[in-house]
Amino acid sequence: MKKVEKWSLGYAFLKPFIQLAHRLVYKEFHVIGRKNIPRDQPVIFAPNHQNGLMDDMVIVTTAPGQTVFLGRADIFKNWLISAFLNFVKIIPIYRIRDGKDALQKNAETFKRTIEILNSKTNICLYPEGAQIGKRSMLPHKKAIPRIVFMAHDHLKDSIDIQIVPVGLTFSSYYKFRRRLVVQYGKPISTKEYCELYQKEGERNATVALKEKLHDEISSLIVDISEPEIADVFEGAFRIIRLRIFEKLNLQKNEKNALKADRYFMPKLHEHFDKNPELKEEICKKQKEFNRLRNQLKLKHSIVQLNSYPISKVVLISIFAILTLPITLLGAIVNGWLFYLTQYPVRKKVKDYTFWSTISFGTGVMAFLIYDTILWIIIAQFFSVWIAYFIVFGISLAGVLAWDVKEKLLEMANGLRYNKLQKSSNSTFQKMQQIKQELIQSYSQLL
Repeated sequence: MKKVEKWSLGYAFLKPFIQLAHRLVYKEFHVIGRKNIPRDQPVIFAPNHQNGLMDDMVIVTTAPGQTVFLGRADIFKNWLISAFLNFVKIIPIYRIRDGKDALQKNAETFKRTIEILNSKTNICLYPEGAQIGKRSMLPHKKAIPRIVFMAHDHLKDSIDIQIVPVGLTFSSYYKFRRRLVVQYGKPISTKEYCELYQKEGERNATVALKEKLHDEISSLIVDISEPEIADVFEGAFRIIRLRIFEKLNLQKNEKNALKADRYFMPKLHEHFDKNPELKEEICKKQKEFNRLRNQLKLKHSIVQLNSYPISKVVLISIFAILTLPITLLGAIVNGWLFYLTQYPVRKKVKDYTFWSTISFGTGVMAFLIYDTILWIIIAQFFSVWIAYFIVFGISLAGVLAWDVKEKLLEMANGLRYNKLQKSSNSTFQKMQQIKQELIQSYSQLL
């Protein structure tokens, strides 16, 4: 295992390209609280974990410096993958599922982690120890407290490790051009927990630090305490969100969607706790509404409206016509590659929380090769720099083509929604009836 805490020229060269590729994945990208990251003390970033290595990419592209990550050991089995992970500053941490003997290897990992922190290099470790793929948090493991207290044993008071809670909220875990909100919380000084560790022992100090960290991360995200009915909460958020925007005077964007969902979630939790019989009834209705919506192939963003506005149809149509030359070029030259790296590769991955990881990795490699070939060809007719800007422009045209395609599909879905409203479709009428009943129930909580 090489000295991953040392500054890497190759990493520094690659990082801007990864930042650009990562940014293009998202239509909205909000970073909040970056000023909370300490610059002169060792930091442990502690994010919630929902979306595979894409969670790592968020820290890589938004945090300063060259952060070292602790990743699950089973992905290091292949020597080639292990070498790459070492290059991108990921070191293995072992879990109980890797076997009791493997857990003993964590002693070396934690020792290396302490050396990394002592060198003032930041690390990132997920407190949950696994990912869930829902807007809920799993119980926190004791890896972070263990590292903190081991560092205290070895280094005493020479450093004050700061734990920065990070909240990651994705509008989707796998769709291209999804939306993301990243929120860095205020740093937690570990000094008082190390003092508690000395006075009351490791167990009490570990529990206290875990609880503090859980509460801080939970305050940055939507933490649905009942993962088994997370789809019920998600459906409720989408149905009532526009009304919360109006109530709180919020503009419609993903950052405010997080605020709206956080505003409504405790109210729904409280309502369910006080009225268990109504909880069962609402859950049943929400699941039936979701089933009917899926059966009718209507988007969440469409059915929350009373009707799809004709003004939006006009604006999307005009924009699509005006940008047609650019989007047509982007679609022909590299739109097909966007498609191939998004959908076919997912069929081989059962866990959907890794879909975006596979798509991103495949897309970066495919476009790196394809754009290099394209650049070489174009450079035969123009200067090197002109060829570079042409290739870059064509890539952006491909992204624009994707966005326009998504808008046109949304418009078609909206027009179909309007048409169904005028029809006597029994499935749609039933869905609308349940929707109104749910709106009435949720509105009483506002």
